[in-house]
Amino acid sequence: DQAVAKVAEIQDMVDRTLADVRRFSRDLRPAVLDDLGLLPALEWLLGELRDNQTHSIAVYFEEVGQPRRLPVEVELSLFRIAQEALQNVRKHSQATIVTLTVQFADGETYLEITDNGRGFNTEKWRTGLSREIHLGLHGMQERAQLVGGTFSIRATPQKGTTASISVPF
Repeated sequence: DQAVAKVAEIQDMVDRTLADVRRFSRDLRPAVLDDLGLLPALEWLLGELRDNQTHSIAVYFEEVGQPRRLPVEVELSLFRIAQEALQNVRKHSQATIVTLTVQFADGETYLEITDNGRGFNTEKWRTGLSREIHLGLHGMQERAQLVGGTFSIRATPQKGTTASISVPF
């Protein structure tokens, strides 16, 4: 009886581990990104934030300009930057509102994530003094640079944060 119970327990652990690996894999590069493009993938991300929160954050999505598909590596980078920024909003901001805006302009695509949360002191991030604390921000900056883009962060304590990414097209 003990052996049967132990095997059942191990099987349950294996099933949960496989489910976690599938979820991690999907989160890293969801099929919707490859199949439908950046905008549906960003809407999916916002839906995940809306559905999986313990406190209420109003979630808004804005699209400006004529939508177009971007090179695969650009779409993936913008998706991962948005994913990290939204994770930061959920974990750290104490925001009640987050807006994700995508603007398709001549020669460039802009992505902006704005929240009305508690903000933070960006000076330590800009000077590199808190690399271990703001690792996600540095990762977003590096992803933008890898596709020829720029990343900036503006934050005001007790008023919110805006992460902006511009990528030439």
